[in-house]
Amino acid sequence: MRSAIDEAMTDGLLQINPVTLVSASRYHEIDSTPNNDDYEIDPFTLAEKDAIYQEWQNMFRFGFNTGLRSSGLCALRWGDIDFIENPYQTRRTFVIRHINQDVNLFWLAVQMGHKRPEMLVRHYGRYLAEYDRRSMIKIINNN
Repeated sequence: MRSAIDEAMTDGLLQINPVTLVSASRYHEIDSTPNNDDYEIDPFTLAEKDAIYQEWQNMFRFGFNTGLRSSGLCALRWGDIDFIENPYQTRRTFVIRHINQDVNLFWLAVQMGHKRPEMLVRHYGRYLAEYDRRSMIKIINNN
């Protein structure tokens, strides 16, 4: 929520971010002592993963490509999807995926509703370092 409101501030829609004044630790105490309810993580085997993927591959493919969390996938209904405008692409996954594909950052900024790529640099800087490295390698290899 904090980052969404930060983005609204950057876009000039809000003057301050009221979420920065709230701290969750102020309202509850965290108990980190182990108890009998703790459990051991038991990940799926490759065979279990393949069986699940075969049954639900379209849902998983949609989730992976849009960045939806499991709760978003569970709540999703056919009426929520507009196949013409494709509004269900979540912003963070969309941006990171395109940065990893070395798309033009000016084009990507426009797709995200920004005039210039400064917002991308501000929010996705750690992904852009690898983008810059790949760009330099392409330049060197073309000369």
